[in-house]
Amino acid sequence: MRCKLVIIAGLLAAAYPAVTYGQAQAEDTEFSVTEEDYAWLDTLSTVDITGTRTLRQLSNAPQLTRVISPEAVRMSTGSDVTTLLTDYLPGVEFSQAMNRQTQINLQGFGGGSVLFLVDGERMAGETLDNVDYSRLTLQNIERVEIIRGAAAALYGSGAAGGVVNIITRRASEPLSADIDAHYVPTTGEYRFGLSAEMTQKRLGNVLTAQYSDAPEIKLPSPGDYTTVDATRAVSVNDRVTYRFSDRVDATVRGGIFYRRRQTAPHHYSHYRDYNVGAALGASDWNLSYGLDIYTKDDYVNRQNVLRGRWEHTLPVGGGKMDVTAGAEWMNDFLRSYQFSDVMGTGPGSHAQNTAGLYAQVDYMPLKGLSIVPALRYDYYSASHADRLCPKLSVMYTRGRMTWRVGYYASFRAPTLKEMYMDFDMVGIFHIYGNPDLKPEHGNNFTASAEYHHGILTATAGAYHNIVDGRISYLWDDVYKGQRYLNLRRLRLTGIDASAALHFTWGMTATASYVFTHEALAKDAINPTPTRPHSLVGALSYTHALKRYDLALTALLNTRWNSAVDGTLVSVSEGTAVGERHYPAYNITKLTLSALWRGKYTLTLTADNIFNYRPPYYYFNSPLTTGTTFCVGLSARIP
Repeated sequence: MRCKLVIIAGLLAAAYPAVTYGQAQAEDTEFSVTEEDYAWLDTLSTVDITGTRTLRQLSNAPQLTRVISPEAVRMSTGSDVTTLLTDYLPGVEFSQAMNRQTQINLQGFGGGSVLFLVDGERMAGETLDNVDYSRLTLQNIERVEIIRGAAAALYGSGAAGGVVNIITRRASEPLSADIDAHYVPTTGEYRFGLSAEMTQKRLGNVLTAQYSDAPEIKLPSPGDYTTVDATRAVSVNDRVTYRFSDRVDATVRGGIFYRRRQTAPHHYSHYRDYNVGAALGASDWNLSYGLDIYTKDDYVNRQNVLRGRWEHTLPVGGGKMDVTAGAEWMNDFLRSYQFSDVMGTGPGSHAQNTAGLYAQVDYMPLKGLSIVPALRYDYYSASHADRLCPKLSVMYTRGRMTWRVGYYASFRAPTLKEMYMDFDMVGIFHIYGNPDLKPEHGNNFTASAEYHHGILTATAGAYHNIVDGRISYLWDDVYKGQRYLNLRRLRLTGIDASAALHFTWGMTATASYVFTHEALAKDAINPTPTRPHSLVGALSYTHALKRYDLALTALLNTRWNSAVDGTLVSVSEGTAVGERHYPAYNITKLTLSALWRGKYTLTLTADNIFNYRPPYYYFNSPLTTGTTFCVGLSARIP
C-alpha cells in the first residue's frame, strides 16, 4: 500500500501546476514526505517548495511553478533532466543546435533567458547560450522546481523566461545503497547508476555516480544533420552534512563530470566539470561559497560565488510579515577559443565581477491573503550594467478557490561572450562581439485561478511578457559578418491550463496545456519559432499484490506539439531566404514497472509507441528515430 500511495502522489505532484514566487533555493532545506502525508493528499498542502528562499507549502505559493516529484524522477528512464522536463512540462522543447548540441525553447525563451540552477547555484559553461544538460543526471536529482516567467527580483540576470532548479538528494537512511542499470536494445545505449547514503547521529552523506554510453545513431530521414554523435559520460557527486544542533548545520559538497563526444571518425570533443562548495546555515540565515569550473576544447569558464541570506518573521497587527534579504557576489572568468588574445591569435580571456542585493516581504494581513513585494539591485563590472528589478504578487484563497496576480521585472546583462567574441566559423562567416551592448529588460504580468475539491484539482492562468533590447547576433553590413546587437521588442502572450484527477483506488490522470503567441517586429527573422500549442498528459495505475509483496505500475506519458512556420536563414549572411514548415507531432511513452519486496524493480519502457519519425530533421525537430525499447533493473541494499 505504501508503494501504491507513493507512486500516485509522485505522479500527481509531477504534473500538478502550483505557484511559487522568487527563488527556488533549497540548499539549506530538507524535503521529506511520509506515508501519513499521502493519506490526505487531496489538500495538496504537504508538498513543500522553496521558491521564496524559505520553505513554502505548494498550495500557498503565489507565482506559477511546477514541481516534478521524487517518484516521477525515479520512474523516468532518461539519462538526464531533459527527458523529465519534456515528459511533464508543456511548452518546453529540447532540440539540436547547429553544432549538434542540445538547446531549449521554453514558451519562446531560449537558453540565455532560462536559468538552470543546482540547489540554487548557477552552472558554469555554456554552448550557444545553453548549459551542458548532460551534467544534470537523474541519479543525483531529488526533485525539480520550475518557475515560469520572470524571476529577476530574486535571481538577477538571465531569468526572463523562467527558472529550473534541480534539488539534489539528501540523506535520510541509516545506511543504504541503490544500484541500477538501463539498456536500450534498439540503439545500443546503456547506463549504470549508484546512489549510497548514510546517516549517523549528526552526520549525513549522499554519494551518487552515473556512467552512460550511447553509440552513434544514423537518422532514418534526411535533414540538416544526419547523425547523432556517440557519447560517453561519467558523473560523481558527494554531499556531506553535519548538524551541530537543531538549528545550525554545515554542508560540504563536490562533484566531477566528464563527457566525450565523437564528432568525426577518430576525433573527439571532451567536456569536464569540477565543482565544490560549502554552506553554514540555520533556520533564519545561510552563508555559502561555490566554485564551478567547466572546460572543453580551448575553453575554460570558472565561477566563484559567495552568498548570504537572512530571514525573520514579524507580527504586524492581526497578521504577520516574513522578511527575507540577501547578497550575492560572483567572479566570472572565461578563456575561450572564440576570443582573441592581445596578439590577435587567441584564445584570449576576460573576467568580470557581479554583485546583487535583494529584499522581499511576505505580508499576510488577513487569513487567506498574501501580498509579496520584492526588489533586487545588480551590477556587472564588464559592461557597467546595473538594474533595479521589482516584483509584486498577490494571492487570495477563499473556500475551494485561490486567485493569484503578479508583476515581475526581468533583466539580462550582456555576457562576456556576447561582448568580446571574435570567432571565424571555418571561413563561412564571422561572429563579432559588441562591448556597447545594453542589458535586456522586460515586464511580465500573470493571473491565475485554482480550484480544488475532492479528487479534482484544476488551474487556469494567463501571462503577458514584454522584453526590450533582446541580445542576439545578426548580419552587420559594417562588419561584413554576424554581430551581437540589441533587437527590438518581443511580446509573448499565452494561457496555461491543467487538471488532475487522483483516485484512492490507484489511478491518476493529469493533463497540462499551454498556448503561446509570439509577436516580433514585422521584419524580424525567426528561424526557430515557438510552437503555439503544447499539451502533455499522464495516466497511471498501480495495483498491489500483497500475497506476493509485489506492486505493479503502468504509466502512460504523452506530449503533443502543434505545427509552426519559421524563417529559412542564409548561414553565411544571416538573411531570410525563404520559409520552413515544422509539422506537428505526438510522442507517447508506456512504462511498466514491478516492485518486489520494496527493494527490487524491473522497468520496461516503450518510447514513441506510435513510431513517429520527422520527415526531415530540422534543428528544432524532435530527436527521435521511431519506437525504442528500454529495460531497467534496480536493487536497494540492504
